[in-house]
Amino acid sequence: MERREHKRESIQGESLVLVRNRSFPCSIRNISEGGALLQIGAENADPLSQDDIGQEALLEPPGSEGNCVYKGRIIRCVHNGDQVFLALFFI
Repeated sequence: MERREHKRESIQGESLVLVRNRSFPCSIRNISEGGALLQIGAENADPLSQDDIGQEALLEPPGSEGNCVYKGRIIRCVHNGDQVFLALFFI
């Protein structure tokens, strides 16, 4: 049984996430009305850590060219081998 409040969708293409005035290329693993799960290559995300939980982040989805930006807070940051996963809660 699905306990999530909002249905998740997949998006293809490169995106950007801005955290602490730094831009990180990322892929959106899934997105919903409530938030998104982002995948960032560890070579790009080295400065991101558990200390960033609670930080504001701006997500620019693929193809938006700055015309559509989602504002969120980082609620999870997981380093997994050569990838970093960020979970955002949209605000």
